Amino acid sequence: MPGAAWPSPQQGWPPQQGWQPQPGWSPQPGWPGPGWQSAYDWNDPLVNPPGAGVGGWFARSWAAARRSWRPLLPILLLTQIAPAIAVSLVAVPFEAEALAEPATAEVTTGDLRLMLGNLFVYYGVLLGGAVLAAVVQAIGWAAGFRVLAGQAAGQPVSVGDAFRYGVRRAPGLWAWSLLVGLIIAVGLCACVLPGFYLAFALSMTLPVYVFERRNPIGRSFGMVHTQFGMALGRIAIIVGLAVGCSLGVVVLQALGIAATGGSLTGPSTLTPGYVVVTVVATVFFLPAYLLVQVGLLTTYAELRGSEAPVTTTRLAGELG
Repeated sequence: MPGAAWPSPQQGWPPQQGWQPQPGWSPQPGWPGPGWQSAYDWNDPLVNPPGAGVGGWFARSWAAARRSWRPLLPILLLTQIAPAIAVSLVAVPFEAEALAEPATAEVTTGDLRLMLGNLFVYYGVLLGGAVLAAVVQAIGWAAGFRVLAGQAAGQPVSVGDAFRYGVRRAPGLWAWSLLVGLIIAVGLCACVLPGFYLAFALSMTLPVYVFERRNPIGRSFGMVHTQFGMALGRIAIIVGLAVGCSLGVVVLQALGIAATGGSLTGPSTLTPGYVVVTVVATVFFLPAYLLVQVGLLTTYAELRGSEAPVTTTRLAGELG
């Protein structure tokens, strides 16, 4: 953190034109040079200037969500919620077969082969569904970034325009998201902790691809490590809030399944009650999806600003 010469928020923050640090103070590596304060727009709607802290980041994230939630709502419903519902319901019949107990107490070789085969089919359905759903989700990620950045820059962005942009960017975004998922999965298999680290280090891959379209994995690693503490803090807040929302929804879903006569410990059954509970519960995940989309964009904008002065107007123009 900067030294004692850094102006405090209670004493005229942000720094006024002409402010200079005390003799002997120098910025951390990667910070802008002398005169940096005049190169940033302290009222920029997305880019949190260096030194503005987590309060500035949170204020910009909250403002972006309030500004763009209406067009984001149908985008998230169609590209995030609908695929999640489809994969969940399609997998239910295969889950019942995969978790079915043998007919007799003695498990024969044939029973074991059948069980393993059913498990293979079940997880294959889940994996295949997730890969296909990722295509639609890629459209949503790109469309969401288009809405958030465009509206923050004062551009009129309709849901149709956002979807058309999302479709155009989806193939590349889908491919990179699959690669990132594979890398994280390998890390999780290696004692779990490497997977969490890789998820953090690769957290900027999607916005980097959408805005820059060059070396998204390498850029993500570089951005989060240049401002490691700041990036870790922002991502931790995003994950914490999203997990908190998700846990609340999971509890409500479990209560709904129990109320409709479903099993919480055994295989699920594709009953009308289970379908209704699954659809309603998945829709309740909307706040978590919104938090992640907005938080990733404002974090990316802040990391870009820590490299060199950048504005929301420029970011919106980079979408192409």
